Amino acid sequence: LHTAYRRQRQMCIRDRVQGAQKMANVRVDHVIACLAGADPRSYGVAGEVELENGTVTDYDIGRVLANCDMPDYGVGRETVHAMPVNFTLDHRSGLTDPRGQIGNRLSVDMHLLTVDTQAIENLLKCVKRCDMELAGVASAAYTSAMSALVEDEQELGAACIDIGGGATSVSVFLKKHMIYGDNVRTVSYTHLRAHETKA
Repeated sequence: LHTAYRRQRQMCIRDRVQGAQKMANVRVDHVIACLAGADPRSYGVAGEVELENGTVTDYDIGRVLANCDMPDYGVGRETVHAMPVNFTLDHRSGLTDPRGQIGNRLSVDMHLLTVDTQAIENLLKCVKRCDMELAGVASAAYTSAMSALVEDEQELGAACIDIGGGATSVSVFLKKHMIYGDNVRTVSYTHLRAHETKA
């Protein structure tokens, strides 16, 4: 990041954190950051394993997740979200938690969201220079939907479009899981207000 731009980001982070600390009367030293940009890319991946004991255990869940066919998303990309969307045990699909159930073959469908590694590294540097630790990173598309969509909407299927000051994030939920996330830089709240003013 350009030095002046980095200083501006650090000042912005410090200002927001100090305001939150004053309001909550609590010291903040760890933060979870939401990325509204960073060129997110969604992938659907699948994995499958044979059960060793005939009953699904935590170990089998770990094995099937590790056995997913990972896409070649190239260098300079970091996985932000890797969420199981659907488990299938033999021919029974739509399972959210198959542990303890009896079967022979366990498979999983998983949603994977990657972002630009450089964006995370720049964010980490800015947060550290503000005397805080980065506890985690999430996609703004995911966090917006989790706060805006009610449980029924997440279950039945819904799209959440979050129009922000410089970017618009989009997420699609089905059966309480995000199955797609993206970011569009062309439409923002600022652009919409400017368009209304001209009209």
